[in-house]
Amino acid sequence: MATTFSITDAELKSLQAKDKTYTKHFGGGFYVSVLPNGRKVCRYAYQSGGKRQRFELGEYRPSMGATAELTREYNRVHQNRVVNGIDPVAEMLEAEAQKNEQSARRERKKAKKAAKKLAMDNRTTVAD
Repeated sequence: MATTFSITDAELKSLQAKDKTYTKHFGGGFYVSVLPNGRKVCRYAYQSGGKRQRFELGEYRPSMGATAELTREYNRVHQNRVVNGIDPVAEMLEAEAQKNEQSARRERKKAKKAAKKLAMDNRTTVAD
């Protein structure tokens, strides 16, 4: 499924910092928050389960292919996730929970190994 979404460097470069944070909407749920310090954060807003969700696509930094990269990320999230009923925020949280579970599993394994080593070091032997 192709998308007609596109954005240019000129559009993003033209956004200037103001006294307060403001947003510029480009359609299709894509918008840019311009912070007082000049940072431009690109985000995607969508509906999932009747609730409005936001997904951060990344910060715009003027460079070769920056807008193309943001467009690809938007299309990846929009076309491959939201259109197919997959909530990218929920997917990201689930991946993070799995990562944390794997980390906790490794820590438990390390603690068990350390306890076993300590028990072996403290055991009474025939020589004692």
